[in-house]
Amino acid sequence: RGVMLASLDARKRVDHAIRALALHRSDPRHRGSLVVFGEGPRRSALEDAVKRLGLEGVVTLPGFDHRARAALASASFLLLTSTSEGFPLVLPEALAVGCLPIVYDVPYGPADIVRDGWNGFVVPAGDVDALAGAIDRLLSLPADQLERMRRNAVRSARPFEPAAVTRAWARDLRSA
Repeated sequence: RGVMLASLDARKRVDHAIRALALHRSDPRHRGSLVVFGEGPRRSALEDAVKRLGLEGVVTLPGFDHRARAALASASFLLLTSTSEGFPLVLPEALAVGCLPIVYDVPYGPADIVRDGWNGFVVPAGDVDALAGAIDRLLSLPADQLERMRRNAVRSARPFEPAAVTRAWARDLRSA
């Protein structure tokens, strides 16, 4: 099961995630699903895409839910398909619980945190076929490799823990 936490607007390109799931599931052996938490002006268009692609019950859009972050702990992967990011907080949140991110290589952020094949997957920005391929790849990994990637994900989130960030700020303020 995949998860997205995103505003349902053009910048987040949730339609790419939906199309990638349709490509992934075009192989009858592939059974991935996606839950998209969030609200926004593209909700109706995204619901239409889910219906048009025959993904009812496979891709769900439950709207805003203050407990959405907890869904990361039980998800296999997180999708991040934005046109750009600053520092996407959802990435260290996902990594901290071993949820493997599949991200577009967009300016500022995702590729600075996610190392392809080590703690998640980085695919070319806007490439829906590559996004679907990364979903296929992740969901077909041998259990030992998947577990190793999840451990790497948890390890890579440690620098973003509140205590680590506070120490870094204190160090930088002292040196300034």
